[in-house]
Amino acid sequence: MVDIDTFQRVPHVQPGVDATLNGILAAKLTNLMQTVASFGNNIPAVPGCVFMVRRDGQPFVSVAAGWARMPTGAPGSVTVDDHLPMSEETVVHIASMAKSICAVAVAALMDDWNNLFERLRHLPAPPTANPPAMIDPDTVPAAIRPLFEQPRLAMRIDGELMPRIPPRWRPWVVASANRPQAASIPPRHTYPFAAGLLISVLRLWDKLTPATPVLRLMHRRLVMEAHVAGLTVVSRADTNLLTLMDLLRHESGLREEDATDGNAAEPADGLASYPLWPRVINVLNDGRIQAAGYRNVNFSILGAVIEAVTEQRYTDWVRFRVLGDATRFPAIERRAVPRALAAKYYPDGFATLANPAATGVFHPDYTNWSANGGFYVTASEFTDWMYAVYAGLPVRGGTPIVSGGGRTLLFGADPIFSGGNRLSMVNTAGTAYYGFEKNGGTGVAGGSTNGNLKIFTPQHAGGPVYTAFVLMNGAAAAERFFDPLFAELMAHLP
Repeated sequence: MVDIDTFQRVPHVQPGVDATLNGILAAKLTNLMQTVASFGNNIPAVPGCVFMVRRDGQPFVSVAAGWARMPTGAPGSVTVDDHLPMSEETVVHIASMAKSICAVAVAALMDDWNNLFERLRHLPAPPTANPPAMIDPDTVPAAIRPLFEQPRLAMRIDGELMPRIPPRWRPWVVASANRPQAASIPPRHTYPFAAGLLISVLRLWDKLTPATPVLRLMHRRLVMEAHVAGLTVVSRADTNLLTLMDLLRHESGLREEDATDGNAAEPADGLASYPLWPRVINVLNDGRIQAAGYRNVNFSILGAVIEAVTEQRYTDWVRFRVLGDATRFPAIERRAVPRALAAKYYPDGFATLANPAATGVFHPDYTNWSANGGFYVTASEFTDWMYAVYAGLPVRGGTPIVSGGGRTLLFGADPIFSGGNRLSMVNTAGTAYYGFEKNGGTGVAGGSTNGNLKIFTPQHAGGPVYTAFVLMNGAAAAERFFDPLFAELMAHLP
């Protein structure tokens, strides 16, 4: 057995935090690590735990205890690779907490769609009535520039879509589509997602809102993917009315996806696989047959919507659009990077060195997974990202991740960031707070992860914004740690 005295490391403290409160919470965490009856008095509850809170984006509380990767081997022969203390810089898997990332991605998609829609409606006149033989993309507005840098894309502006192009620009689009590919000017601009989005906006020619029917956004892709998979898309009146908000709030009434829809695999320390479109098609074909309730399939379909609209993988679009091309938040990824700081995950009974599971497992690379989970973060970056989203800080080229309207959608009275639920809390000082919370947990090859995130702020105007995150790399319920740590934190806030 691993004795608590040799297992428990000194709680880690990040510089710049409130020292007094940090000490109180470090003691609380140490106590929680030691007092789990199911393991006995000498066995810690989980291998490691990290709890971090930012106030207005700055570190406020940061405590960690135990191990991200436990020392293994007989006494005196510890494996160096498995000797990593838990800290706010440990790379950890957040499982279903990643649904909040997807919710932000949906809000960002609405921003981009509606901005493009307005630009298309108000395109300026072309520089000349007749297009030149060689069209320089610099001479056309950014909203339609992809059509002139990619002639094959311009060829897709068929009879259905051409009426969406203002009449004065139609000859230019035709000229771009008809000129030889070899004669095109090499692209000087980078629009990794504008092309698919442009086609989607032209096709629907309407603003994107939470009430937009999902099948309007993805019908063509569904039909194409069904053909590839040898399936048929069933037309149903109930699914035709399914909206983005139905999915975001888990009110779709769709059944949960399962292995009969297509087998998903999560090999430990491997590459996860997920047959997105067969799963989505089979579930939609069955229709809204259950009562509303929390189900992974709702966010799998939201990810499919993003892929259908942008013509990009969900992973790529989120990385570029929601995370700032991973330049500010490099550890928020679908795989654990850097590997040197990645946690391992442990099951019940991890503390018995004779148990093979005591060596722990790495969770897989989720690059090809759906939007229902599968992200890695550090406590430091994730709390920073949550604050950047909530506060509208400039991130992407000096602009916020989402607009003011997008943040209202995420954090208003019907907040999609937390599945439509807004908490109302009062601390011991009598201050009322609003909160937005999401938990997450999963197990891969016996190794478990459990955690919780929360954004909360006083209900009165001008109060500070707190972003909190807790994660354990073992099989203990998140509430066992987050609830007492959060209660202790709230008791010391004004």
